Amino acid sequence: MKIIVELDTDKLSTDALIQVVRQMNDDKDLESLSCHQIFTVRLEVASNPHTSPLALDYLSRDNASMVKWSVAGNKNAPESALLRLATDKDFFIRERIAERHNLPDSVILVLCKDQDDKIRKSALEEAKRRHLQ
Repeated sequence: MKIIVELDTDKLSTDALIQVVRQMNDDKDLESLSCHQIFTVRLEVASNPHTSPLALDYLSRDNASMVKWSVAGNKNAPESALLRLATDKDFFIRERIAERHNLPDSVILVLCKDQDDKIRKSALEEAKRRHLQ
């Protein structure tokens, strides 16, 4: 679905653009919007299940915590993004990472050192179950 090619996104209202992003399934179109100036557009890109790992890695560096929180919940988030977010200063982002299933071992090991008791305990239990420690 090549929406970006067919639409001039600069002429759409924010609400209309958000609706377009929700319907997108082309990872290249989504990548092109991952650096959009309006944070709600980036939030929708981060939430979209068709967003590429490359765009999610970029969005994991966003200044907006809500964007990073959405990346943390996206099944396409690459290990590099998960590792970055596992050390984020925002508890809710780290908690969302910790709640994911099938985390890479490297992310589990980072969470084992988390400052929050709940996150650390959960990660330590998973590390023990996987024989990582």
